[in-house]
This record gives sequence, C-alpha cells and structure tokens, in this order.
Amino acid sequence: MGKPAGGAAIEPGWITAEDVVDRLLSIKRLKRLASTCVLPAVRRDGQWMFRRNDLEAWIREQSQTSRVE
Repeated sequence: MGKPAGGAAIEPGWITAEDVVDRLLSIKRLKRLASTCVLPAVRRDGQWMFRRNDLEAWIREQSQTSRVE
C-alpha cells in the first residue's frame, strides 16, 4: 500500500486513491473488460484501443446508473 503525498503513514484499514485504482483496474482486468464488450473498445494491430469520447460517455452512463440503484 502507498503513502499519501505528505509521506505520513496510512492508518490501518485505509488505502490511498492510487491503491484503489491499482486494485480496480489492472491491465489484465482492463483487457478482459474490453474483450467482453463491457468497455467500448476495438482491437487494432493487436492492441486494445479506447476512443476517449466513447469511454467518457460509458463512465457517465455508469455513474448515472449507480445513482439510480
């Protein structure tokens, strides 16, 4: 686990924003989400590509959906 910008120790039971990103979105998970069409992506020259506008629209849609639930 990381340390906050000030270098202070993190209290037990808490993690930094960077740690959250690392846990939620590993490159392996990102590729799996793309390959199963959960994320809007295309495979081009053996590499997953994400159109910024499509990804931002998907993020907005996810945040609206989570508000309703």
